[in-house]
Amino acid sequence: MNEVYVVTVGLAGLIAAILGGALPLASRVGAAVALTWLSCGAGIAAAVSVLSSGHVISLSTTAILPLTGVTLVLNPLGALFVISISVVALASTLYWLGYASHGLDTRSASSALPLFVTSMLLVPFAASVATFLVLWEMTALTSLVLVLTDQSRREAARSAAQWYAVMTHAGAAAILLALILLSAHSGGQTFADIEAHARHLSGAVRGTIFVLALLGFGSKAGAVPLHVWLPKAHAEAPGPASALMSGAMVNLGIYGIILVGNELLGEVPSGGGCSSVSSAWCRPSTAPFTRRRVRTSSGYSRIRRPTTWVWSLSRSVRRDSLVRWVVRRPPPSRWWPHCCC
Repeated sequence: MNEVYVVTVGLAGLIAAILGGALPLASRVGAAVALTWLSCGAGIAAAVSVLSSGHVISLSTTAILPLTGVTLVLNPLGALFVISISVVALASTLYWLGYASHGLDTRSASSALPLFVTSMLLVPFAASVATFLVLWEMTALTSLVLVLTDQSRREAARSAAQWYAVMTHAGAAAILLALILLSAHSGGQTFADIEAHARHLSGAVRGTIFVLALLGFGSKAGAVPLHVWLPKAHAEAPGPASALMSGAMVNLGIYGIILVGNELLGEVPSGGGCSSVSSAWCRPSTAPFTRRRVRTSSGYSRIRRPTTWVWSLSRSVRRDSLVRWVVRRPPPSRWWPHCCC
């Protein structure tokens, strides 16, 4: 039954994107919103099931990515982020119903926004390098389309999109290198294989991987000095898209750092990092729905907290490693079931 939730998240989001691009103006936004809500509801149901039972949800298939397969696993860490993203997405898409007449009812926007939400929901499910990178890139591309919604009338929108595209893909390149290093040293591309072999990595390799992940995911989180895209993109993106970027997408940057530093490398950051990061799941998702100037100010104000979370994670430096053990964790098999693709 739990696997049905996972399929529903992806399938409902995909159908929402198709209908958003195919239906006439009068009905496309309503249909896309309804199916996006279904996707969010399925994500919340899956997350609650994992948190209440303590058992992960896993699903793998070779039908979508024949060469590598798709591996999806939802553990308690991912479940917290799925709930956070779902709550923000439900509020943002509700506002989309009234905001659509301000330029967010085009076929491209009506298709991109459900895909943006769905890809963000599925990122915490990703349990292999290929699956994670595909979903991460989908999140970047769909959000870029939304930032460009008003580019035909505003030069500032094109400039903001260029800054965002450069920073997000530079960050993606760093993430790609980090995951390739992990995969190459583990002999497999599933997160279960990577976590099982991470203990054999040298300190230099671990440090390099963590720095690359910190830079890549820190750029997505809008941490200083990688934040230059954030106030520009937030100001030019439509209100619902700006809310999703500030209330959900930047938190995925925090998720990525925890994923690599804790789950894959097998260690948890020390000090105030863990406690400060926990606030990401409870951060108020006050959406910048008003004027462009307010959204710009809101974008700058959101730089401080992601920066604090990211660099507090990185402060746990020891002479032999960039991260250190502070808690006893369950065995890898509980978190990342070995799935054959």
